[in-house]
Amino acid sequence: MSNELIQTLEALPWSPYREITTAQGPMRVKQMTPTPKVWDLWNRGARELMKQNGYVLQRNKEGTWVFYRWVKALSDRVKDRLLKESRAEDSDHPLMVPPGLKYRPFQRAGIKYGIDRLFGQHGHRQRQAILIGDEPGLGKTIQAIGIMNQDPNLRDLRALIVCPASLKLNWRNELRKWMLEGIGSEAIVVKDKWPGGLAPGKILIVNYDILHRWEKEIRQTRWDYIVLDEAHYLKSRKARRTVYALGGTLEVGEMKLIKLITPIPCEKKIFLTGTPIPNKVIECLPIVKECDPEGLGANEAIFVRQYCVPGKNGGPNDNLEELQERMRAAFMVRRLKADVLKELPPKIRTVNTLDPSDYKLDRIFNEEMSIFQDYQELLRTWQIRAELAKAEGIEAHRIVLREKKLKLGISASMLSAIRIKTAIAKVPGVIDQVKLVHEDGKKVILFAHHIQVLDKLQEELEAGGLTFVRIDGSTSLKARQEAVEKFQAGLVDVFLGGIIPAGVGLTLTAAEYVIFAELDWVPGQMTQAEDRAHRIGQLAVVFILHVVMEGSLDEYMAKRLIEKQEIIERALDTLATPKDDDIGTEEDLDEDRDNFAAKEKAASRGTSAKKLQEEAERLTPAMRIAAETAIRIIQAKAPKDVNSVDKEILLGLLDTGNDLTALQLALGRKIAWKHRAHLDQDMVKDLKWPEEEK
Repeated sequence: MSNELIQTLEALPWSPYREITTAQGPMRVKQMTPTPKVWDLWNRGARELMKQNGYVLQRNKEGTWVFYRWVKALSDRVKDRLLKESRAEDSDHPLMVPPGLKYRPFQRAGIKYGIDRLFGQHGHRQRQAILIGDEPGLGKTIQAIGIMNQDPNLRDLRALIVCPASLKLNWRNELRKWMLEGIGSEAIVVKDKWPGGLAPGKILIVNYDILHRWEKEIRQTRWDYIVLDEAHYLKSRKARRTVYALGGTLEVGEMKLIKLITPIPCEKKIFLTGTPIPNKVIECLPIVKECDPEGLGANEAIFVRQYCVPGKNGGPNDNLEELQERMRAAFMVRRLKADVLKELPPKIRTVNTLDPSDYKLDRIFNEEMSIFQDYQELLRTWQIRAELAKAEGIEAHRIVLREKKLKLGISASMLSAIRIKTAIAKVPGVIDQVKLVHEDGKKVILFAHHIQVLDKLQEELEAGGLTFVRIDGSTSLKARQEAVEKFQAGLVDVFLGGIIPAGVGLTLTAAEYVIFAELDWVPGQMTQAEDRAHRIGQLAVVFILHVVMEGSLDEYMAKRLIEKQEIIERALDTLATPKDDDIGTEEDLDEDRDNFAAKEKAASRGTSAKKLQEEAERLTPAMRIAAETAIRIIQAKAPKDVNSVDKEILLGLLDTGNDLTALQLALGRKIAWKHRAHLDQDMVKDLKWPEEEK
């Protein structure tokens, strides 16, 4: 059966799967009332194909026609075996490897996992795509190359490597080193010119940002392999890079015409990312659809309902462990550094707080914290206004959002300007710490965020007689590689880099100290930057040092960031470190900053005005009565029980003085549902949607 027909059937409004025991063994079944489309397919030639894939149309005991889909459930024994393979730390399977090199034990297991599924070996169903989701630093690149090395048609294969621009030369070097029979030496890095007719045995390396430029040329070849590195870049199905990498539709031109982009023709795909399940779980759906189109990725609505809604008290979804297990059982291999690199020393994070009076900086840091606190209060005010505007309709909400963006943008610009000013002011204190480490004979990676701060750090390094290399957003690929090689060879004392441009894809294990002169709003950005030193090849403990001034915004940020990093690392690997190596859109950055700055968040924050309107139209009379009563109960609760943002939103609804509208009741119900622990069970039952989890 074609993928298109399965996609059509799976997009129908099914019930969730339930698992039952049958004479044929454990089975999973879901059902729905047959639509005219189902009857049409069943009666016009697709019946046998539907049956072969588990679709059955039959009467139930009451005589009503029901459309079922039956699939074999994994037995506990098979499931345990598949999960064990996904976590395997070694394999004795014979593998081809270039002379003088050898794969690490866990890399052998990862390659074995890939070839079993991509080649359909050892009882596994052949798949078109797999995901290598190992933690950063474990050699996902080497494993992808290792899989291609095992292909019986190695000499004739055509491969396309898609990666961030900053990693193209790294890929070229790894292919030259790890590809069999010298094939990697002919790898071509695509820049401003397409290489023309592609002979068998050729490998092209292209970055995501120029895929659209070579749309036609890429699709003229049927590739044996496409490797998509840092695949979390494909987090939005509507983004241009995702559409040109995986296929889809784009709006183009002022008329917003729809352009269809066909998928790149290929036999096998290998996705690589250290963040297989990001904090925003919906962002992994494009990869899931590619790797498991007939299973986990078949029905987006069910996926969202099952795995993307918040869990208890607005925390992580309660089904993430199930999601991880389904991904592992089907298409994902993932190992953690702590499990497979037991010889890798730990990293130790510390915040080194300096006295601003020693550097005559008291006034500037007081000014910085004042601006930040003003921003927090403004953010809180506009968060409440924006939520209340949802209850006035879609257009009213859009108007408030535009005004919110303007007002917050002005305050955010002031905050950004003062952050640059304070970061430059504390540079002498940062350089003092670098000198202390240098005097101890240790190499240092020195990170900052803003180009002005990097310039000031460079100036002070030069004045202090310290040798260094520098990578920022303007550094060419060739210069990046030369800088890394120079630092790794011990020819300079300091590696100076931007957190974003130098925080991914580089191996800088010559350093034992990573010093941050500035911080990023996102914990994952910081962790990625740290892992430039904390990766394969590191033999010493890595010390992460945040140099901050007492009473500064950086001191506040550093403590919160470290707490978040440690919470993430202690958690099950179902919730992966957010790895936003591409800084994303301006809206992404605003969201990262606001998520960090917000002291409290509205329970209704993730519900759009359009979704709220749909829910308002579905409210039953019983739900309306329960919602109005619940709003009054929750609003009267003490601040320790209900956050002040939710209380103010509910107060805003009640202060209208009129009967609450359906939209207002829907908004109040959303907030009351989060705080339902304060309501009696009968009221909770009346508030609950039929499909909503308790």
